Amino acid sequence: VIFNVDRGRVPLLPVMAQPAFYFFGPSSDAAVISLNFAWFILAWAIPGITRELAGPKVGDKAGFFAFVLFGLYPITTLLSHNFLVEFLLATFISAAIYSLWLLHKTGEKKWSFISGIFISMGLLTKVTFPAFVLPAFLIFIYLHIRKSSVLKTLVLFLPAIFLVILIAGTYYIYNFFQIFAMTIGLSSQ
Repeated sequence: VIFNVDRGRVPLLPVMAQPAFYFFGPSSDAAVISLNFAWFILAWAIPGITRELAGPKVGDKAGFFAFVLFGLYPITTLLSHNFLVEFLLATFISAAIYSLWLLHKTGEKKWSFISGIFISMGLLTKVTFPAFVLPAFLIFIYLHIRKSSVLKTLVLFLPAIFLVILIAGTYYIYNFFQIFAMTIGLSSQ
């Protein structure tokens, strides 16, 4: 078990807090420090998604506004100051969707690797992550197939799929029954 008492819960949040606990001692303030990197990822992903949606004329202004609005939203402040998994979940959802968008837009394999890393980190953050990212993943695959071919799409998206299986898949396979029992137990209450 990787820094996690309950094998039914994915371990990224407790693992991330370990270095902060080592340097600053086991406290809630030290735990919150470990989430600060998420703001940098969000500063990249939220304006990026907004810029793509708004278009070239107002994209930069809209992206800045979206990030400021997200940052000043009261629930964001609450989540980022209380070491809650939802802040990290929102970070990896935004980053995964934006990197998938860039993968589809540019067709560069580096975005496939980056997407795979963000999707893996999201899967290791919370088991509900696929509900937010899987539809976008499937839509981008479909759009890319329409743009090129099935084989080219498979080759392009294969690194992302491989990294997800390698990084997150090993934890999910090893702890499948505990994760399944926890998820079923939580959904039936």
